Amino acid sequence: MRNKKTIFFIFSLVLVFASFSFFMGFVKGEDSDEALSGEGLSILELVNSLKAEGKISFFSPNEDGSVITLFMKDVESINLGNNHLENLEIRGDGGSTIKIDLSGNIIEANLYNSKSSKYVINGNEFEVPENGHLSYWNDENVYSLEQGTKVNKLADGSIIRGYNLDLFGNILLDGTCSSSKEGYLVSGDVIYDKINIVSQAREDEGGILIVKDSSADLKNYEGAWIKKVPGGLSVKGDESGFVRLEFLEGNNLINMGEEGLDGNKKRYLSLEIFGDDSVSIYKNNDVIQGLPPRIIHESSKGFGKTTIMNGKHSFIFNDGEFLGDFDDNLNTKNNEAIPLDITSTNLENKILSVNDNNGYVLYDFSTGKKLTFDTSSNGIDYNFNSDIGKEIYNFAEGELGNSAFRHGGRGDICFDRNPDTGRYVKIEVPTENRAYDCIGYALTALTNAYPEDSLQDFPADLRLSNVLEKKGWENYIIEPSSVAGIDKTKELVKNIPAGSIVFLMHDEKMGAGSLIKGTEYAEYINSENEKLTLVLGHTLIRGKGENNFLNAIPSFDREYLPKTALEYNEKMISQNLPAFFQGVVREGKLVPENDYLLVMAPPGD
Repeated sequence: MRNKKTIFFIFSLVLVFASFSFFMGFVKGEDSDEALSGEGLSILELVNSLKAEGKISFFSPNEDGSVITLFMKDVESINLGNNHLENLEIRGDGGSTIKIDLSGNIIEANLYNSKSSKYVINGNEFEVPENGHLSYWNDENVYSLEQGTKVNKLADGSIIRGYNLDLFGNILLDGTCSSSKEGYLVSGDVIYDKINIVSQAREDEGGILIVKDSSADLKNYEGAWIKKVPGGLSVKGDESGFVRLEFLEGNNLINMGEEGLDGNKKRYLSLEIFGDDSVSIYKNNDVIQGLPPRIIHESSKGFGKTTIMNGKHSFIFNDGEFLGDFDDNLNTKNNEAIPLDITSTNLENKILSVNDNNGYVLYDFSTGKKLTFDTSSNGIDYNFNSDIGKEIYNFAEGELGNSAFRHGGRGDICFDRNPDTGRYVKIEVPTENRAYDCIGYALTALTNAYPEDSLQDFPADLRLSNVLEKKGWENYIIEPSSVAGIDKTKELVKNIPAGSIVFLMHDEKMGAGSLIKGTEYAEYINSENEKLTLVLGHTLIRGKGENNFLNAIPSFDREYLPKTALEYNEKMISQNLPAFFQGVVREGKLVPENDYLLVMAPPGD
């Protein structure tokens, strides 16, 4: 064993000596004065100096000596030309390595740091957190950064990627950013000056451009962009995908504070721009005290669509037309509107003013007419033919706004599988919110309508239809539009009684014998005489509107998630723990294209 260690030690010495001899020969060769005059000679001298100081364990040149690979020791501080590195360390089986050319440029780097450190690499300036890591590849000019890294300077042509990156103190990024003379091209999850930006515009080409200079001429720029302008912000869309801005508390333009709001109420404002539309948002209050913010919308000459979601309002501007206000009804019951004025090329001679009571006024300057709209509630009249159906609907509707999706959720509790035992354990919901999964939402509603029964009396699968049938419920199937046709399916869906429980059934297109053991399924022969095996996919509760269905879905929609549930999730994430709530409880529309509906309609009175 000792002989092997001795051989390895001698081999290492030979390798270091060979590397050193190569460089000394390269420096002292016949052509060395001409080949290594100036910067090249300085870099070689620097490398030898660092080796002598004990900061490099050994170094290795490439074949022609134009690139040197440095294998670092634990180093508190090191300068390589204009580059500066701190607190480098050897970690695990590897360590910090650097490839540098004879001009002092870092070609590649794989750096580990023991303490919070400042790096200057090829004109880029980073602050890397404790026990961090940075890697860099010159062929792509990409820097892969440790979570939590601060980027103080990004040179043109450089690309960074990572999670929870702080760019220049006003951009938080989970994704990729590249720098150019126009600005910063960002894709992924981006928060810019407390405005959440979601963009699918030119995603494959880098995303949306955050413009450096507000005076920059962008008339020939084809992609989506956002830039600061005096007193506000301007954003332009792109036909390749949408750009959505969601205003967060603390932004400099719109007051999203929650003063005066109770419970899960929150102020909500977002803009979604698709196509070549453009929008400008101005604070206005700093011009004349008391003026509400103003949004100026310009419709593109070609294709474009802009949606402004303000509290309970959805103002839609589409292809040169104003399509009015599409109230999202129960989905937005927690959302309060922001007072603001909206002008648009689609609203000729008109201004739309939203007040602080969730109402709005459309004023026509040409005629002097003023139309006032009150959207305090969307009370759809509906005559229930079933007290049971009414109980189920009223319970489900009452849970909207204070509930969120959680697998195994049954209101105040949820069930989760213990990874060690494989058994389900009961977990109490840790906030004032209620938690449901899709079928748990319906089962809990049933226990409210049948107080003599408990959750154990209602199976969480297709057997539920048999239990309800014994209580006088009617079961029937609605075929999808691909089979029955769109008009017939729409009409049948429209006529489902409010308070019904509806199973969305997937056609598995397989025989019963090949289904997973224990899976509940339904055999069905459709109107085209096809024998189908239908498996339960999702559960919904029929609402009162024409196409309204209440359901719990695993989807993180910030505008629908209750404020306290959102805050709890963010607390968990900040502690590197998974979010507790996994989606929303909301109302949606349903016209199935390929799935069948198993309708369980409550008994009539």
